[in-house]
Amino acid sequence: MIKFLVRTLFATLSVTVFLNLFASVALAQRSYEPTTESLSKHEVPDWFKDAKLGIFIHWGAYSVPGLCTTNWGTEQSRCRAWLGILV
Repeated sequence: MIKFLVRTLFATLSVTVFLNLFASVALAQRSYEPTTESLSKHEVPDWFKDAKLGIFIHWGAYSVPGLCTTNWGTEQSRCRAWLGILV
């Protein structure tokens, strides 16, 4: 019984790996050429025209250490543990 389960599991895993490798080769991106024509072929969503910088960059508490002249994260006892990994 256990041999049967091991064989079945091995066969299933082998087929899955083979199919994934085959699919990745078949669906791989062809060479990219950065031209205006290739960009014009790419469809973008309607909201993209009105998109602003805030969608891509979020100014939060983690950006403060880069703006301050002093390392205020280590001066504040409440924030020391939280900002210690960011500074």
